[in-house]
Amino acid sequence: MNKLHLLVLCLSRGWGGLEIHVRDYVRWLAARSDVELSLALHPGGRLREELAQAKARTLLLAPRLARLPWACAGKLAAAIDRGGIEIVHSHMHQDLPLSAFARLRSKGKPALVHTQHIVRPKNAKADPYHRFIYGSLAGFIGVSRALAADAERRLPLKPGVVRQVYPGVPPPVMDAAAAAGPLTVGVVATIWRGKGHHLALQAAAALRQRGLPVRVVFSGRIDQQDYFDSLQAYAREHGLDLEVRGFVAPARAFSGIDVLAMCSLDEPFGMVTVEAMRRGIAVVGSDSGGTAEIIRDGIDGLLFAPGDAQALARQIERLAGDDALRQRLCSAAAVRAGAEFDERTQFARILQTVRDCAGQGAHGARPG
Repeated sequence: MNKLHLLVLCLSRGWGGLEIHVRDYVRWLAARSDVELSLALHPGGRLREELAQAKARTLLLAPRLARLPWACAGKLAAAIDRGGIEIVHSHMHQDLPLSAFARLRSKGKPALVHTQHIVRPKNAKADPYHRFIYGSLAGFIGVSRALAADAERRLPLKPGVVRQVYPGVPPPVMDAAAAAGPLTVGVVATIWRGKGHHLALQAAAALRQRGLPVRVVFSGRIDQQDYFDSLQAYAREHGLDLEVRGFVAPARAFSGIDVLAMCSLDEPFGMVTVEAMRRGIAVVGSDSGGTAEIIRDGIDGLLFAPGDAQALARQIERLAGDDALRQRLCSAAAVRAGAEFDERTQFARILQTVRDCAGQGAHGARPG
């Protein structure tokens, strides 16, 4: 079988769900015998460190201008031609201009496929620049149906370019059962207003007034200090039991949590929701975006109206007062997450979709 010459492009300098997904996807690709892998990474990004041992050629790039990265595009084009790259698979929407200009400057003209992870597409201008950038794509993969539909409606993409594939998560290393005590509600997300941590605190305050003590745990990097300060002030004012763990490994983030609250107003997908489901933790999420696709209300989790802290409180109260319901939802969630969101299965689907978009479907893809 001929090897597929694939370049994964991700110039992120941060570290979160997107970068962890790319790291694990690259490691999976690097272990395959049917892929000749190259990487384009930022020299100051953590991905460079995490993938230092990956079996792949690595190019380090740091464009000064994201919209017009002409100099970096020349370096990337040269690497594409040297490596005989057939497909460039990008993961950051900021990297789209770089991949488009690199293809323009390369002799090999690889197929460009982009996965949109964390930002819902906004209306793109129908000017020549945007038509060129998006028109260069052979494939646009959305991590949820909502995100893919937004892309198809709002971006100047060619017909048939948009696909949808869910990411996956690995089987968890199971923690010890939660200790006896107040119901513990966890929010596992970067701390900024769009993630809705305040809704969990407002729900906890409402439940406290009804005589139901709830412990709240936040796990995630602080991105907006003023928002974080306001959360702490609210917790003190209302006498809430709040623990802040910071950005920690999943085993620590989920440890002791009875209920995961996914409070984002508009989550493109929500890896932590799937991680909680695989761990047998009850999930309550906003009825919007990717969260509404992951959670089937009343079957493997509960949904609440986006932004409605009282509705969140009512769903938490249901779980606190009905152990049989909680166990039924947790069991169904663990089964579904393992069957539909397993990391290795989804990586194989992603690779096959990338190949199909690029007209390389004959290579085939199999779970490795």
